[in-house]
Amino acid sequence: MESTNLLVLLLVKLLAVSRVLSLSVPGTPSITGFDSSGIAGTSQTLTCTSVGGDPNPTLWWYQNSTQVDSSFQVSSGTSTTVNTYTFVVQQSHELDRIQFTCTARNTQASVSSSVQFAIVYVSPGNPTMTGPSTFNAGDSNTWYCQTVGGYPAPSIGWYLDGEVITGGASNISSANNTYTVLSSYTRTALASDHGKTLECRITHASLNSPKTTTKTFTVYAPPTVSITPDVSNVLSGSDLTLTCSVSSSLLSYTVSWYKDGSSSFLTASSTYSLNGDTITILTVEQADAGSYSCIASNSAGSSPYSNSVQVVLYTIPTSGTISPSNVTVELGESFTVTCSAVASPVTNTLSYSWQFGGNEISTNPVLTVTNVQKDDDGVYLCTATNSFGSTSATVTADVQYLPESAVTDPSLTAAVGASLSLSCDTDANPGATDYIWFKGSAILSITERVNSVQAESGTTTYTCRATNSIGTSSDITFTVTGTTSDSGSEPDTGASTGDTGTGLSVGVIVAIVLGILFLLFIIILIIVCCICSGSCKKKDKKKRRVVPTVVPDEKPREQPAYIETYTTPRHKPRPYSGFEPSIISRKHVDVDMDSDENRYGIVYGGNYPDTNRSTTSRFLLRAPPTAVESENGTIISVYDDSNHVTSKRKRPVNLPTEHTYTELDSVRKEKRRRTKKKKRHHHKRESGEGEESPPRKERRERDEYGHRDGSQRRKERREESNHRRSRRERREEEDLGEHGYISEGSPPNSRNNLVVDE
Repeated sequence: MESTNLLVLLLVKLLAVSRVLSLSVPGTPSITGFDSSGIAGTSQTLTCTSVGGDPNPTLWWYQNSTQVDSSFQVSSGTSTTVNTYTFVVQQSHELDRIQFTCTARNTQASVSSSVQFAIVYVSPGNPTMTGPSTFNAGDSNTWYCQTVGGYPAPSIGWYLDGEVITGGASNISSANNTYTVLSSYTRTALASDHGKTLECRITHASLNSPKTTTKTFTVYAPPTVSITPDVSNVLSGSDLTLTCSVSSSLLSYTVSWYKDGSSSFLTASSTYSLNGDTITILTVEQADAGSYSCIASNSAGSSPYSNSVQVVLYTIPTSGTISPSNVTVELGESFTVTCSAVASPVTNTLSYSWQFGGNEISTNPVLTVTNVQKDDDGVYLCTATNSFGSTSATVTADVQYLPESAVTDPSLTAAVGASLSLSCDTDANPGATDYIWFKGSAILSITERVNSVQAESGTTTYTCRATNSIGTSSDITFTVTGTTSDSGSEPDTGASTGDTGTGLSVGVIVAIVLGILFLLFIIILIIVCCICSGSCKKKDKKKRRVVPTVVPDEKPREQPAYIETYTTPRHKPRPYSGFEPSIISRKHVDVDMDSDENRYGIVYGGNYPDTNRSTTSRFLLRAPPTAVESENGTIISVYDDSNHVTSKRKRPVNLPTEHTYTELDSVRKEKRRRTKKKKRHHHKRESGEGEESPPRKERRERDEYGHRDGSQRRKERREESNHRRSRRERREEEDLGEHGYISEGSPPNSRNNLVVDE
């Protein structure tokens, strides 16, 4: 039992010895986040870190010897201990030389680290400025700027409209370990200082940006004035407005105007209109020209005279003249003309332009033309211009020269004895007045331009000389050749021949041409009238059937068992009662009866161009059975073959002779055509193709509102159909009574479809 206890005690001691051998001291603490240049009033956070130590150490913060924080923390899984301490920086931390110490302590040892502020800044207070902001130009003023509570002492600077100004003096005083700084600035006010800003700036190490205070100057000073432009050109008779530009620190000021340096200012009158900074010279005249200036005044004084503006009176150029007014010059010589005009001012205000033939030839007031040619003859235009208008004048240059030949063909040929007229045509200015003629070298007595001669055998030479006021032309020669053959050529261009009596005069030729034209006009007029009247249309020959005749003494011929068939491309005939159908025009049903009433007749159809009847209906012609059995049978029946009705035999229509349409029939037919056209338009409107008719619109509206049922609509349609049927029947009766045929529009099963002639 004792040995067991001894063994346990030995083990405990061994464990204690091993524990002692594993213990260690903590690592030296490190301090981060500290700024040795602090700013009073701001906060700092210090972090203390210790690595190692067994057992884990504790971390404590001290200010000098006073413990201020013990909230350490050991990082899990590591042997790192951390303690964070936050405090507000105070100026005493620097003045009292306060140390901030972090101590790491365990059972083995205690290790510490310390930091201390080198300086603690105290921010200065906001600056204040004293001194005037409103004053007169020329006054000397002093402004003061002060800041309190800064450490170390702040700096003060002065600025005028953002620019540094010097001359400020500062006074620094201390109290309670801070400084008060007072700075002053003195300046003599200028008129140009009006509206400028004086600024005081405080700079300090504790400030990120300066602290400032400002004052804006109001400087009472006399105004300044100016007038632009320096020269004003004005048209005589118009109005001129001048403006005095005033710069004044005071809103209230007056402007006075002066003319030509006079000490008396201008007042409102019939000549001048004053309105604030402007003056208007009404209807400017020559007396209004001169120098104008202005003065502005306010409570601080008056401005000096402004610059002077020169008012120059201009007029539109007038009285344009050219000297000399007319120019007469001979070919090859020169002439000079001068252009002038009246304008104000006269000097250096007018520009000149000479034009000839639409082209500018000079810009000088004096125009000189040398070596004058024919092309230089004409009108010369001079225009005088200034900035307000222009005036013009013209001069005509008359270029004179000797007569020159204008004969186109001086060589002539004519039959011997024929009369010829030789014309001494010349180009001259002035025109030729005298003419001298020569035959060969012999002078002739004639002195006219035209010389009448007779062609002689061979070649004869004639010479003409023309004279004007300038002189005599050179010789103009004609050669006349006489021929004895009848085939001699006609006189050439350039000479006129006498009447030989073999040609027609111009009057006769004109009369013949006019007669031919009149005849053509009559022929055209006749053709037009013929076409308009319709008589020129080709008449259609009426095809008629040849009717066989029967001699009375002879035995009557047997009625044929058939009637010829007429067909058209639109329809095919239908057989009836063993007879071939006959399709004929509905225009006419003509009956040509034999002179013997007891004999038979033939019915045929024909087209008549003077009618407008439709040709679309079809008819059957047949003879009743009695006509075949009896020699005296002459009954002919007319049917509408659109639907055969054999059971109804109506009263026959008497057609004793050929029936044709009359003018009255055409009138009735046209009336029926118009009625049908109206009905077609009515049906289109009813079906919705055309404009909606009032009845259709009424029915549609009633249908929309449900006021009619189907039975009512069917009843109305039946009534409308019966009404149309009754109208057709009445028309059929009228046609049968008057003409013996059925008009267009009769229904196929009408009771009047059968017409019988007994």
